[in-house]
Amino acid sequence: MDGLINRIGVYDFENPYELLKTDGQRFYETALSGQAQALEPTGYELKQYYLERSNVDLSQEISDMIVTQRAFQFSSKVVQTADEIEDIVNSLRR
Repeated sequence: MDGLINRIGVYDFENPYELLKTDGQRFYETALSGQAQALEPTGYELKQYYLERSNVDLSQEISDMIVTQRAFQFSSKVVQTADEIEDIVNSLRR
């Protein structure tokens, strides 16, 4: 694996669940994982010193968060109102 450490690429292992995870995002091969096998670069392009973009639409996620927050506020208000009505009913029974 020493020769592969400085080469950017996509690698596969016979048993990737047996890789040794160390600090952060580093994984090392073990006897159980098997040796790294370089995959042919088809269907993707590797760029060094680039940040990975997420597949999340940030504006949609913020809108969904606001809707969820408003729904939670509404539900909290319903519970509060139900408690107040229960208190009024209980006070009328006395």
